[in-house]
Amino acid sequence: MEKIEFRHYKSSASDFPLVIAVSTKSATLPDLSDVEFDFHDVSSGGTTAQILKFVSDAAQSASLTVPRPASSCDMMFTIQVAFPAASDEPLQVSFKPATGSALRNSIKPDDVPIVFGNYVIQFRA
Repeated sequence: MEKIEFRHYKSSASDFPLVIAVSTKSATLPDLSDVEFDFHDVSSGGTTAQILKFVSDAAQSASLTVPRPASSCDMMFTIQVAFPAASDEPLQVSFKPATGSALRNSIKPDDVPIVFGNYVIQFRA
């Protein structure tokens, strides 16, 4: 897996299953919504969707596992985070491919109640 630009990644078959792990230095993890992955098939132009849920590993971390797509596609998804009102700690996001090194990103608290981190992963079979 490699970073192309900000929150835009490229992956291959050996990266799957891909684990997306989130963590914080705060006492508890902020609220995370379910994540809808939109898979845009690059050959047919068709779109399918799959909803994945973060599973809490501990008070300060959670993860979800993305299975290997059936065909070459662009995966688009948004991580929605509801930070506590007094939080100034970002949510650390780590993409852990089945092989290779993890890639990291973060979603920072803002002056709005829910913050979005939008991502694209290009998968080529």
